[in-house]
Amino acid sequence: MQPAPRPRLAEHVVARLFRREGQDRLVLLDAREDRAVVLDARAWSVLCHADGTRDLAGIVGAAGRFGADLEIAHAAALFAQLEALAWVADGPPRGVLEGEAQPVGANDRRVVREMVAARYRCHGRGDCCRSYPTISLTPADVHRVCATLHDEPTLTHRSHRAFVPTVGSAPTPMRAISLVDGACRFLEGDGGCAVHRRGGAQAKPVGCAWFPTRLVDDGVEVRAAPAVECVCVARPDPSASPLVPVLMVSELPLGVTLVRVPERVRIGARAEIDRARAIETLDRLVDRTTDPARLLWTWGRALARADAWCEPADSCALDIHEIAQRFAAVAARAVARTGVETTWRAAHDVVCRRLQVLGLAAGLLTAPTAVQLVIDTVGDAALERHVLEVAVFSRSLLVADEVATAACDLALQMWLARAVTVFVDASHDVTLREAPLAAVAATWRAQRLGPSAG
Repeated sequence: MQPAPRPRLAEHVVARLFRREGQDRLVLLDAREDRAVVLDARAWSVLCHADGTRDLAGIVGAAGRFGADLEIAHAAALFAQLEALAWVADGPPRGVLEGEAQPVGANDRRVVREMVAARYRCHGRGDCCRSYPTISLTPADVHRVCATLHDEPTLTHRSHRAFVPTVGSAPTPMRAISLVDGACRFLEGDGGCAVHRRGGAQAKPVGCAWFPTRLVDDGVEVRAAPAVECVCVARPDPSASPLVPVLMVSELPLGVTLVRVPERVRIGARAEIDRARAIETLDRLVDRTTDPARLLWTWGRALARADAWCEPADSCALDIHEIAQRFAAVAARAVARTGVETTWRAAHDVVCRRLQVLGLAAGLLTAPTAVQLVIDTVGDAALERHVLEVAVFSRSLLVADEVATAACDLALQMWLARAVTVFVDASHDVTLREAPLAAVAATWRAQRLGPSAG
């Protein structure tokens, strides 16, 4: 294999600096093959200068500006290791500024409609700051954080060790925060945010300040509703502060993402439906059932089998063996993801422990008798209904790749959350203990646990 003349880390590889038990490391995660490699953190002194515009001598020279004492042979050995994994690209990436935060609607005078019933009070436990490998910042966020924590040497003089590209090694406009013991490096021991404490809410990165609120444009209005992925959001309080601090779309800050429901919504593998008709059906979903999981599953399977639009009905018989097969795929996925995460996270990390519990619960549900028992069991009925209401209000089922798959996945999450309680004890995180469905939803999304549609 010929070495790349101007190497860089390919975009399908994610590089994250992290500290575990006091030791600094670099983890490289291959999103395509569920593979992770852990290197000494000094490898980032090489890779952070590998932007596709320098040869090995140039990379080593650039690293020397930050005090890295490297030989070209060491850099060559690192890239040879990465090339053997097919993780190296040659030359600068096309569209290096792709993904740059853009205003979502400078002239859009529509009012942002929030889901008042989904307001909540954040208790500051920090679960959300421990659940994801990527916490993104805009360029303005980076400058604001550095100014707020101006006395931290790493931010002042070696910011490349605190903020890394979101993908690959070439610079990206959005940056990702390095991690400490599986959490955001700014998360303090009591669950508080160091940036918030030093600079107030206005100093926090935009994504953190708005999380977990999602904005969706359904063609008529822009709706704001939170992702139900932590215990705070799972216990709504309509008297709490508004979800969004602005009134109109034109007032949304740089860095906030606006998702749009397509004019033609994909139903299954081939069929599509007009957006207006899909919304009309979706708005009637909540009133059709007292068992959201059953309704979502039967509707999703009917959509997939017909590959055409149909009205939901939860009176249909369930194929228990088919559901058990789906959970077998979820269990296998959870085991695979646990292997990847424990390559670099500690086994007691929140993410690893959640994956272990979800893997056990999904494994239990590979038995049809267990599936039937869980389906017949009453879970957290109030939370399941709230999750369905949020999905309907936020149009989340319509912005997924396929409505059929999204509906079935949400049903599987609800059933899995019912089974999870068998394996949870006082040592697990508060969201998993008090609102299992929220923990399942967060882990399902972050770890891509959904089985393929069939």
